[in-house]
Amino acid sequence: MMCASRTLAQSAPDRAPHAPPASATDPDHAEALSPPRLVHAEPAIVPEGERLNEPVPVTLALTIDETGHVSEATVLESGGERYDQSALAAVKSFSFEPAHRGATPE
Repeated sequence: MMCASRTLAQSAPDRAPHAPPASATDPDHAEALSPPRLVHAEPAIVPEGERLNEPVPVTLALTIDETGHVSEATVLESGGERYDQSALAAVKSFSFEPAHRGATPE
């Protein structure tokens, strides 16, 4: 599972920062697990009728499948129901380079 925090009304970065490589290795595998890397993100849309005077943070937990798509998203820290729904809708279009252990997608 991966946690992502995005502030509504901030533009998406051209490239997401790389998470540090996993330092611990699984005893059953000789190679470390490299985490998923964000390759495409659409910004969340400000809900219609809302006036945005300052950014609204929404923190989500994402499950990324072996093809690099978001298979599940859960709100961890709410920015309000309408903002949460906007953030959840936006992450459905995200694409990631999947996590790998060596050359094998995880």
